[in-house]
Amino acid sequence: MPGKWLLAFARLVFSPVVISAVIEPTIGDMRIEWSHTDGGAAARLRARLHGYIAFWSIVAIAPVAFSTWPGEEASSPIQRSKEMTAASPIRLVLILTVAGLGAGYLYGRAQPVLYRSSAIIQVVPPRVPEGVTKPSMTSLPERLLAMEALILSRTRLERVVKEFNLYLEQQKTEIMEDIVAHMRRDIRTASLKGDVFQVQYTGENPVTVMKVTERLASLFLEESLKDGQRRAEGTLSFLEARIKETADRLTAVNGELERAGHGASAMPKRLELEVIQNIYKDLLMQREGALGTQSLLRRQIGEQFVLLDPARVPQQPIGPSPYVFTLGGGAAGLGVGVLIVLGSFLRRYIGRRRDVAGATA
Repeated sequence: MPGKWLLAFARLVFSPVVISAVIEPTIGDMRIEWSHTDGGAAARLRARLHGYIAFWSIVAIAPVAFSTWPGEEASSPIQRSKEMTAASPIRLVLILTVAGLGAGYLYGRAQPVLYRSSAIIQVVPPRVPEGVTKPSMTSLPERLLAMEALILSRTRLERVVKEFNLYLEQQKTEIMEDIVAHMRRDIRTASLKGDVFQVQYTGENPVTVMKVTERLASLFLEESLKDGQRRAEGTLSFLEARIKETADRLTAVNGELERAGHGASAMPKRLELEVIQNIYKDLLMQREGALGTQSLLRRQIGEQFVLLDPARVPQQPIGPSPYVFTLGGGAAGLGVGVLIVLGSFLRRYIGRRRDVAGATA
């Protein structure tokens, strides 16, 4: 029958009157509910949980909720009955501390073991021939943010989830949007020194973690080529439009200057013409640079992302350590025990002060 260890614990802490008046009826209710269930193991587990919650609720509130326990009467106006034995405060603290240590250890052992794999990627600058202007590039952190927005999009990550059958347990109960958000939290990118950055993925299976990291690194490599081509094509398209607009403006100003002749009114038009001509020359030079960049990318000698250190199968887990949970559980048990004992002493002290006040009134 369930509740044997609860009763044993109560005998170490509470007096016989409290055990018979409060603890035994509580455990008895749990046993009745447990023995009369028809729902199998799940129903019996619920019955146990109901009983455990009721028992520990009594332990937690007992020191501050009652001035005397049911079934006990004060032997004098000043002296109240003791619901705990003389050694019970120390026993209570020790038992709760040990129980917290055990519960924390078991909880830590039940947590999934996590592994992490990393891939290091280097940004190789364009191999520009002599005499060719080197194209300007944005900073690596800015480019990483832009590429992350594409690579970590729901569409991309959903494909990776399906490709490697990730988060199988979560797929049974959660929607894909939540699973993708979970995967984003398991992915990290960080800029290292210079033009080097790192891609990391954390998961439960070391081989799968390595394969997913490889896939993510390959996505960054592919996206770097596409990103360069998109930027070169976008820059060239913008320059072509600006050149056409400037050429039209140049033709218009030339016509206005011819109509103005050589008088004083023609001077502003000559200055405007000179400014537009300089802008037009600058745009033509920029277009030549964009064409050169596009040519470099097509010949695959432009800026590239190169896999410097491929992902490997992690040999050691990164956590969680069950000992951290063990210490946390022990600290929690110790804290609860101390609070209960302090609450009991405080209640008794207040009760005695009231008794003294009543006796001297």
